[in-house]
Amino acid sequence: MLLFWFVMSIQTLVNLVTMPRLRGAVHPSAGEPLVSIVIPARNEEAHVGATVESMLAQSWTRLEVIVVDDLSTDGTAEVVRALAKRDPRVRLVEGAPHPEGWLGKPWALEQGGEAARGELIIFVDADVRYAAGTIEAVVAEMRAHPETSMLALFPRFEMFGFWENVLMPALPSGLFMGIPVWLSNRTTLPLLGVGGGPGNVVRRETYETIGRHTRLRDAVIDDIGLARIVRAFGFRSRSVNADGLIRIRMYRGLRQIVDGFTKNSFMVFAGSLPKAFAVSVIIPITHLLPWVWGGIVISSVVAGHPPRGSAVLGGTALVLLLLTRHALFGVLGFSRLAALGGQPLEVIVWLWIFARSTWKVGVMGRLHWRGRDYPARVTAFGNFDGVVKRVSDRSG
Repeated sequence: MLLFWFVMSIQTLVNLVTMPRLRGAVHPSAGEPLVSIVIPARNEEAHVGATVESMLAQSWTRLEVIVVDDLSTDGTAEVVRALAKRDPRVRLVEGAPHPEGWLGKPWALEQGGEAARGELIIFVDADVRYAAGTIEAVVAEMRAHPETSMLALFPRFEMFGFWENVLMPALPSGLFMGIPVWLSNRTTLPLLGVGGGPGNVVRRETYETIGRHTRLRDAVIDDIGLARIVRAFGFRSRSVNADGLIRIRMYRGLRQIVDGFTKNSFMVFAGSLPKAFAVSVIIPITHLLPWVWGGIVISSVVAGHPPRGSAVLGGTALVLLLLTRHALFGVLGFSRLAALGGQPLEVIVWLWIFARSTWKVGVMGRLHWRGRDYPARVTAFGNFDGVVKRVSDRSG
């Protein structure tokens, strides 16, 4: 346990220090690339207007904003039509029903990608806000790294209220603690591919080569899946910290958090019932047991007894856990109070969400999201069948 948190501490520090930051700008001219921004939207009437407005306010004017209305039952399409009348750079694609074997969001992304005309395509969720210089910075980054075929943009997470501040940091914490981004940015290993709804930037040539979103038709986590497919084809992807330019509030309140992550946490962290059981055992040992040992150490000191060696090791693991969270939360602008005191509750609620997801998806075999029910015959990150062979044939 102490070794685990020592490794997590080192990895978090290295990731924070080495993850490149999105900055810099270029001044557009007639020869600069057209940038296509593709936004899938299903029942996003409350958010899509502000997202599109933030794109239209970009200093980079050579862009098109394509919103795919994924059979919304609210006023999403009307909001986008009004914006399109005001600015010809906005286009509404009225999505068709998804074909057999497709999930709704990958199908919406496929339709948006097909409609896009830009040299760079940015896939963005409908509840993200871009600062005015974001697209310029993206173009500069892609120009500075011509070997990069895909760029994943890490945002600033906005959180309000008790439950958001306690639970939502688990997502970015999982990235910085659990994924060696420092290694990911230096390799093409598909397993280390990183992507996200706040912004996946893909070169058109790469996107067409991988077959657009066809290999992600049944992917629950299509954004990470895109990075992995890109890498499986031998292309490079990188992650950059764009928290000074992009912000997102993913979910509002406990109910949305629970429902949102119930749909995918089983597939992300397990994908099978034996793995789900293993996760349910490992997480409490690594994330909750240090608190028990810390309590034992404090009780021994208060009682005037020297703590046992095992308790000291466990208490040291707790110190490393808290120091790591304190440093990470400080850099990312999260609540320091949640960093130091919210972790046990965070872990307990997330274990409950995972158990709920395992029951609904892994046991009952159903996936429900955005008013749709899908059979749980899905993949986490897409279909890689034949990709390695195709890359080998291409290289040969």
